[in-house]
Amino acid sequence: MANVQLQSKTKREDLPARQEYYFQLIHKGLHLGFRRSPSTGAETWVARILLENGRYERAPLGAVTSDFDFREAQASAIDAAAKALSSDAEVGSSQKQIALTVYNYEWETKTHHGAEREYKKYLLDKKGARTLANKKFKIRTVSDLVNAYIEAHGPLRANGGWVEESDKRASNVVHNREIGRVELRCLEASDISSLQRELRAGGMKPTSVNRSVAILRAALNWGYAEKLIASEPHKAAKREKAGAHTARKKFPLTDCADVVKNAPAALQPILGCLFYTGCRPVGARRLKVSDVDLDVGRAWFTSLKGDSGEAHRYYTTISGDAADFFAVQVIGKAPEDYVFTQENGRQWSERNLPKVFGTYRTASGLEGWDTLYLFRHALITHMIKVGMPAAQAAEEYGTSIEYIAKNYYGRDDDLARKFAVSMVMA
Repeated sequence: MANVQLQSKTKREDLPARQEYYFQLIHKGLHLGFRRSPSTGAETWVARILLENGRYERAPLGAVTSDFDFREAQASAIDAAAKALSSDAEVGSSQKQIALTVYNYEWETKTHHGAEREYKKYLLDKKGARTLANKKFKIRTVSDLVNAYIEAHGPLRANGGWVEESDKRASNVVHNREIGRVELRCLEASDISSLQRELRAGGMKPTSVNRSVAILRAALNWGYAEKLIASEPHKAAKREKAGAHTARKKFPLTDCADVVKNAPAALQPILGCLFYTGCRPVGARRLKVSDVDLDVGRAWFTSLKGDSGEAHRYYTTISGDAADFFAVQVIGKAPEDYVFTQENGRQWSERNLPKVFGTYRTASGLEGWDTLYLFRHALITHMIKVGMPAAQAAEEYGTSIEYIAKNYYGRDDDLARKFAVSMVMA
């Protein structure tokens, strides 16, 4: 009989006595078994555990009295599974006591469902990314939750600097503000709306506010999914509305070259990368020496889309002046060194690069240069105008044909006609 229901004492009594166990699935990889001896009528329970090497192991729970509760058997099975997994050689040392620690805590406090949930997470997570199981009971405030979210997701991110960047954003938006001290059980949508108004009052644009608060919203989404919070107050807090979209000014490459040449010495190298490759600013900040292959003329960039951290690798061809530029930038640096750094030798961050560029822009009176993406737009627009096919441009600069059509052909009738012809001839 497959996966019988053992939680009902009446149903257990209706099961025929036999030597083989009746099993009920508790969680993926864990079954609770029950049998009644045909000869003596004694009832026994057993846990059947799927180890990480694919083998099953049975852990006898012993003979029990007639009033032995199903919940006790279930918790004992979780206990046995935790011990079996912690003794399994394939389990990493950082994981060994997670399930058992949580089980002990929650069984003592009679919150059995929490022990089951944590065991399930532990069993399914073979990489140990969620090593916070035994710390979760310390999560009380919004700041605690955001810290836990960052610590839990750091190992999953393709971007090695994600934790540092997220910590800085969390400090600015959560930890150093009143909302960080709010207890999760008291958090309301009005608290998040108040935070957004506070950021706006500090001079942030609506889009910047939404981007800054994204770390808080992501942490709350995670907390709700993990049952650390009982509600979703952020769902009722509306995001800031951006004003009417204004077309961003586009500059020719000659203007971009002047911006690079007139920039402070510490800023020139990374601006040169934007100028020669058309990469996103984040790509230039994270570029390492090992990503630059001068032998074949390629610079590899990683594009990280959205909160998932999913990585897309692409390369841009470098030759002529671009190759000479990169040859100078990598001289004397180790493969794991960042190609472009600040004057103090540290990596450019998400915040200080636009801040330093903004200071330069204001001092030099660069009108219209509201974003470093203008280098990217200028290069892609130039390459399309000189005849690069849309498909090649999309591959070369790590974007899509649809995006190219919308942003680089859409407002130019002559280019739009060329685009349509290239699609028909492809």
